[in-house]
Amino acid sequence: ERINDDPGTSMKDLAAKMSVDEKTIRTAVHKDLRSKSYILKVRQMLSEASKVKHLVSLKHGAAGRIWFFSDDKIFYVMPNQ
Repeated sequence: ERINDDPGTSMKDLAAKMSVDEKTIRTAVHKDLRSKSYILKVRQMLSEASKVKHLVSLKHGAAGRIWFFSDDKIFYVMPNQ
């Protein structure tokens, strides 16, 4: 119930409020509730303009590269002559 009341409460804080070991809370959440804990991370918001700019840079960034695959262990790349 306490986890559902405020899902943002850390397991460490919850253990301190209930006066039990942190490992007890973690075990209960993992085994009894079948949940996983994770940290919600703050990230930078991307605007539409920055998304488009990022996609354009990804598309044009690899324009001069040549990808090749070889089964040979040793191979030579001959320069353009």
